[in-house]
Amino acid sequence: MKYSTLLTSFFFLILIAGCDSAVSSEEVEINAPILLVPANGSETADAVLLDWDDVSGATEYVVQVSRNQEFTDLVDESRVLDRSEYIIRRLTKQTVLYWRTKAKSKNGVEGRWSTVYSFKPVRQAFFPSYPEQSFPINGSKNHERSVMLRWEPVAEALSYHLVVTIDEDMLLFQVDLEDLKSTSFFAEGLVLTYPYWWKVRSLNAAGYSDWSPVWIFEIKFNED
Repeated sequence: MKYSTLLTSFFFLILIAGCDSAVSSEEVEINAPILLVPANGSETADAVLLDWDDVSGATEYVVQVSRNQEFTDLVDESRVLDRSEYIIRRLTKQTVLYWRTKAKSKNGVEGRWSTVYSFKPVRQAFFPSYPEQSFPINGSKNHERSVMLRWEPVAEALSYHLVVTIDEDMLLFQVDLEDLKSTSFFAEGLVLTYPYWWKVRSLNAAGYSDWSPVWIFEIKFNED
């Protein structure tokens, strides 16, 4: 009887130790984010990109913006998934604001709050201009089935939204991509003899620009 009881206790302790080990391996410490922009104490527009460094193991962040350093008078509190940036708009000008963020892992482990930065909106934010397309040239033909689409960079643009369609009304999408950080996109698997229409717009903290003019290009005829 004693031997059976001791054996049961032994396996129970092993099970508990294994569970503790699994939990501790999952609950890896999450670092506090390092704030990047706007710079601490800077003057900004009334629409602002809040940006911080990526935290290893983080799948979401909590961002707070407040009228005081105690964060008891919140202007905004938001959950941000899978990215280390957040845009806040329609801010009251000439009011000092404070912001901070903290990371959270997929297992629910929360990190510490970042240091607190301040900024003061003093001017109106303006929408960006639309990008100027550069390639493929409007109306050009005989392109390969893979085409590098290019456009000129727009000052202070945060990203671009590209649309490529197989119809002039731009309803049948071949490509519809937002949050493009570069000024080019490699479109692959295009259909031989098809014409394609494309346009692009830019995004800054204020919002999206107008669309660029719609350009058309055509894939070469298949002679096989």
